[in-house]
Amino acid sequence: MGGVHSCMVASLYPEPVACSPMLTPRSAAVAFCQGALQQAWEPLSLTSAAITPTVNIPKDLCLSGRTLPPQTSPPSTDQSMIRLDSLLGDRLALGTLGHEAPEQPFYPEDFESEAGVLWRWYLLESKAQAQKQLQQVLERYTDVKKFPRPKRPDAAVFVAARDDAYVSPDSVLEVHRYWEGSEMRWVPGGHVSSFLFQTEAFCGAIKDSVRRVAQGAKQLKVGSQMSSTFRRLTEAQPA
Repeated sequence: MGGVHSCMVASLYPEPVACSPMLTPRSAAVAFCQGALQQAWEPLSLTSAAITPTVNIPKDLCLSGRTLPPQTSPPSTDQSMIRLDSLLGDRLALGTLGHEAPEQPFYPEDFESEAGVLWRWYLLESKAQAQKQLQQVLERYTDVKKFPRPKRPDAAVFVAARDDAYVSPDSVLEVHRYWEGSEMRWVPGGHVSSFLFQTEAFCGAIKDSVRRVAQGAKQLKVGSQMSSTFRRLTEAQPA
């Protein structure tokens, strides 16, 4: 979720900073719960089941992930579920989604982590409920529109892929509209192919953003009218 994180940094940094969000959704929930990755839940759960110790664990203990002393409440589901997106990313990065186990050892005791708690909870509950809970947590903490606008939104250059199955074009436009004065650029391809074959466009966006900050363009006030560039690009957005 590098694009989302870069938006967060630009939003919270106290000084003007160049920012070029690439293939960036409005929040992590868009990618994990609405895009193509939502199809990864089933193979990931099967992989998890294959390496989970075959023992009977009471449901309340599964939610806690550890032996509880008397009168101790398990951690909330919301607190635990925020770790699921990192586990998903790790599994996908290792290229083991729905296939053989990673070369890096993955021991049963790893399930005592919060991420492991989530998987055991997922196996006990429905897929739909698990996705709903994850979406609520990610929307709460990673929605870029809940962060303040950056000091220099006019210096930001967004780049999105027209055929991105992981990050919908509409989601990118939400952030673009929120950052009034920012520029929106489109490249052909999907989430991976655009990264592989459109590097020149990505590098150009970064250079332009840095140049605009260096030039010290006038900072836009919140509520200002959309620029002609914004209107032209949004009118040409993919259907």
